[in-house]
Amino acid sequence: MAFEYDIFLSYTEKDNERLPGHDTGWVDNFKKFLDTLISQLLQHHPKILTSQDTAAQGINPYEKACVVIYLVSPEYIVSGEFIKEAEYLRLLMNSPMQMRIDGKLRMFKASKSFVEPEKYHPLLREMVSYDLFMYDPFTGLMKEFNAFFGQDAEKTYWMRLVDLAYDIYKVIYYNQPQTTGSDNKHKADTMPDECVYLAETGNELLIQKNIIRRELERHGYHVLPDKMLSLDAPDTAERIKADLDKCKLSIHLMGESFIDEDYDQREEVRLMKLQNHIAVEYSNSKKNSTPFRRLIWIPQDMNFVDDKQQLLMEAFVSSTESMNGAEVLKIPIEEFKSLIKRELASIKDEKGHSYIIPDADLSSNSGKNIYVIVDAIDLNKCQPVVNHLKQNGFDVLLPMFEGDIMEIRSRHRNNLNACDSCLIFSDQVSEQWLKSKVLDILKAPGFGRKKNMIGKAIYLTTDKPIDLEYYKKYNFSIIRANAGNFEKDIIHPFLKQITV
Repeated sequence: MAFEYDIFLSYTEKDNERLPGHDTGWVDNFKKFLDTLISQLLQHHPKILTSQDTAAQGINPYEKACVVIYLVSPEYIVSGEFIKEAEYLRLLMNSPMQMRIDGKLRMFKASKSFVEPEKYHPLLREMVSYDLFMYDPFTGLMKEFNAFFGQDAEKTYWMRLVDLAYDIYKVIYYNQPQTTGSDNKHKADTMPDECVYLAETGNELLIQKNIIRRELERHGYHVLPDKMLSLDAPDTAERIKADLDKCKLSIHLMGESFIDEDYDQREEVRLMKLQNHIAVEYSNSKKNSTPFRRLIWIPQDMNFVDDKQQLLMEAFVSSTESMNGAEVLKIPIEEFKSLIKRELASIKDEKGHSYIIPDADLSSNSGKNIYVIVDAIDLNKCQPVVNHLKQNGFDVLLPMFEGDIMEIRSRHRNNLNACDSCLIFSDQVSEQWLKSKVLDILKAPGFGRKKNMIGKAIYLTTDKPIDLEYYKKYNFSIIRANAGNFEKDIIHPFLKQITV
């Protein structure tokens, strides 16, 4: 489609009153910054038309501009500017083919300040919002940016403005006439029809979420949901399921707000929990059909206010129902980004199976394959156990302790698929680590395991208390060494149990 302008910016003059200490208003600054960012991508300045430019001209701005930006605020949604332009948008929405360019919506919603979802005009409610304000954890209020430079602005305002500029650029770029040859081929190659579900998160992890979204989109993945979700809408659950059905991977970022009761009534936290709940149900329904994976990221430096919060997070991680088909990762965000790309590449190349098929040379029909799950910190203490198993004719599988994180995960999954029995060794590791390995064993069928596990045991070298009922519930034998020394007699009952 041919347009006279690249961008139409809709706003109310009340949002552009001169700021204290500035010669210009909030909207003037937004327009200047957006022009700078998009010009770097387009290699020329975008032509921008505003609602104030068209106020007296009586023209339809949606016929004039490739992209429409609604700069929303409590003042804007009741302004004459929006009421007038909403009629044009209503007419446009009756012509769906005119709403998108190359499958991408031409309309964007950038929020200058917080607007309660129920107050949005229905035409704006479903649009994904680029929030150019921040949540202040000290006051519990939403903070509008009037100072555009500084640590807070860099983390929130500029991060989201860059996202907005990049997404606008893609629409403008795909509307440009494409020449034949290499440029056209590059366009097709960089935009495959692949979807990834990126769930809602708390305000404390919005930066990380935006980093992941931008990385996925940069590699050509379509990130869902691509419309605003509201808990008040009767079809929200169905829309989440429909989006998940288009994806082979969902990504969930869990921070303090997920387990802090003070945040329980916040819209984004309730939505985050609903999305996770539905993803669990969806994953359970896909056990024997198309592969579906969930990655859950928890910050390494997450601070718990009290023991209760820590217990809540541990209970979530330890829940077999919540973790079915999921992998919990506490790694740096850069490593997590790389892992996502490798996971998606694996799913794409091998239709979801390349990383869950056990190595052929590890499979056994003798009942003599035992996977000893041990952390590197406990490896030396575990060596006598490994030696004894080998002396008794067992083929011992061990984790990989060095190398690429994807290779380590792949070895762990292959071992879980191939072994006949499992023994978890615990000396210095935490019980949280111990429970995470129990969950991996319980989830092994989701990784591709086809046969039943003959035996499962936990070998403890200390007398520190553990949640015995939890492990017995899943039929784990408990082996406890005396004074930390290895004794053949205490492991023999388990070996007798698993010997075919």
